[in-house]
Amino acid sequence: MPVGQLRFIVPERSRLTDRAVQQAYLTGFDPIPSFCRARFADNGDLLVEREGFDSVKLNIPYRIDGRGEPLTATGTLAQRERPYLLPLELARGKLNVLRNQIAEWEQAGFETSPELRGLIHTATRHLTDAAVRQNEPKVAVMFAHESLVDTLEAAELAARIYTQQALAVRHRSVAKLPIAFGSSLGRQPLEKGLMKLAQAVCNTAVVPLSWKQVVPNEDEYQWEAYAEQLDWCRTLGINTCAGPLIKLDDRGFPAWLNAWQQDVDAIAAFAAEYTAKVVTQFRGRVSFWNCASFSYRQHQLGLRDEEKLRIISRVVETIRRIDADTPLIACFDQPWGEYLRKVPMAYAPIHIADHLVRSGLPIAALGLEIEVGYLPDGTYLRDSLELSRLIDTWSLLGVPLYIFLAAPSAESDDARVDSKAVPVEGAWPGGWTPEGQADWVRAVVPMLLAKPSVQGIAWQQFRDDEPHELPHAGLFDAAGRPKPVLSALTTLRGEHLL
Repeated sequence: MPVGQLRFIVPERSRLTDRAVQQAYLTGFDPIPSFCRARFADNGDLLVEREGFDSVKLNIPYRIDGRGEPLTATGTLAQRERPYLLPLELARGKLNVLRNQIAEWEQAGFETSPELRGLIHTATRHLTDAAVRQNEPKVAVMFAHESLVDTLEAAELAARIYTQQALAVRHRSVAKLPIAFGSSLGRQPLEKGLMKLAQAVCNTAVVPLSWKQVVPNEDEYQWEAYAEQLDWCRTLGINTCAGPLIKLDDRGFPAWLNAWQQDVDAIAAFAAEYTAKVVTQFRGRVSFWNCASFSYRQHQLGLRDEEKLRIISRVVETIRRIDADTPLIACFDQPWGEYLRKVPMAYAPIHIADHLVRSGLPIAALGLEIEVGYLPDGTYLRDSLELSRLIDTWSLLGVPLYIFLAAPSAESDDARVDSKAVPVEGAWPGGWTPEGQADWVRAVVPMLLAKPSVQGIAWQQFRDDEPHELPHAGLFDAAGRPKPVLSALTTLRGEHLL
């Protein structure tokens, strides 16, 4: 049971929705989320109950003028009886992160700009005004929000400047970066009208080959569409990433497997059998195998962490027994580990990845699935600075990274979605729209390209006019028309990549 408690004054409830409160989590001196319970008290204060009394940071989606509802974190807070003023602590936390990151970049040769320094100066002045005027709550809140707006603008500007400088350094060595780049090709063969558009965005295409789709009924293999996709890529000289073959959640397990609940040996055997047949069928036609995706999404099989690792190990060993040379990827959903807010004592994704890397399994790269703007199990919206920090953290494992991206282009119902995912209304400034989806790509993909550890980037969903996993995440809409995100990805490939 929780034994510690933090209390926050929330002067403007419209900025902190009940939905956001349910997504709150705590972190300590490392960025790993920890279990907590957040709720509004009768007097309107936000109560965060937790285990222990250590100093922590509160991470929570918070509505900020002109910025939507990004996940924002406070500074480190000690247990105390007197409540904290939430906007002030969020402003203090974000400004501290920004200043520390800039200092770290400057040690590596990063050059700031007068505009950036001016924004940081203004944000600091507003934060100081908020801190010394707490006896005038309305005034303190006004200054705290102004500091937050300035700091987020400065964070995005710092990320852009860093990206420009880092990309310039990379391009001095090579005109076009040798990074795998492209999109999933969906569940159908490509129609003639889509082939040219797909070729323009992809130097590497993802052929899903999902267990759930390939084997909808036991011993009934339906891989003809994926075989056509592979043939098309091979004809044009486009590299291919096949998989993830096994997704460890309801989006990846075939329904007939539910009859084998609690029988981990049988599940692992079925996974190995499927893997063996796919690899035997397509060996020599695949550039690298995405062998498995570790996920905490809901599933009926009730697998524990160690059991999922057993299955991943079995899949990797099966691939390597049949195909000794093709590189292997292991993927992780929710790489920030947001699910830990509701799963006490579970392992963080980076800890599981570290275990796989240290285990000696022949894994050539780690995949991070960043599905922004979805509930109940997506990734919260964060700014480019936070994405940079995530990549830097995962880079410490010493393994190349492959990033799988998705974000919605609308917030309405999606008739063809076959998962429980729904877009988060208002997370993106002005709400998710086709242009907002493209703007998000233009903000984050250059940052990823600037990171030497990132060796691959792929968009997770090709089209919305076929059954799909994520609402409105495709490059083509429900009528089959290309969205602005397709043009954004194509332009970025032309500017930076082979």
